[in-house]
Amino acid sequence: MGFNDMATIRPDMAAQFSRTRNGDLTPQDVVAGTGKRLWWECQDCGFEWDSTGDVRANSKRGCKECARKAK
Repeated sequence: MGFNDMATIRPDMAAQFSRTRNGDLTPQDVVAGTGKRLWWECQDCGFEWDSTGDVRANSKRGCKECARKAK
C-alpha cells in the first residue's frame, strides 16, 4: 500500500469504491480527495452512484438510497 492513497488514508471510502464501474482504477490508484468522478457502491443496499472523491471525503454524505429510506 501507499502512503496517501484512498485505501490507506480512508478505508471507509475504499470499502464503497465500486470495483466493477471504475474500470482499471483501484482505491490504491487515487487519493481520497480527488476531483475525479468515481463510482461508489453502498455496502448495505447495493445502490451505486457517482460522485467526486473530494465531495465524499469532505462531507458526511453516503448512500442516497439509504438516506431516502431512513426518512
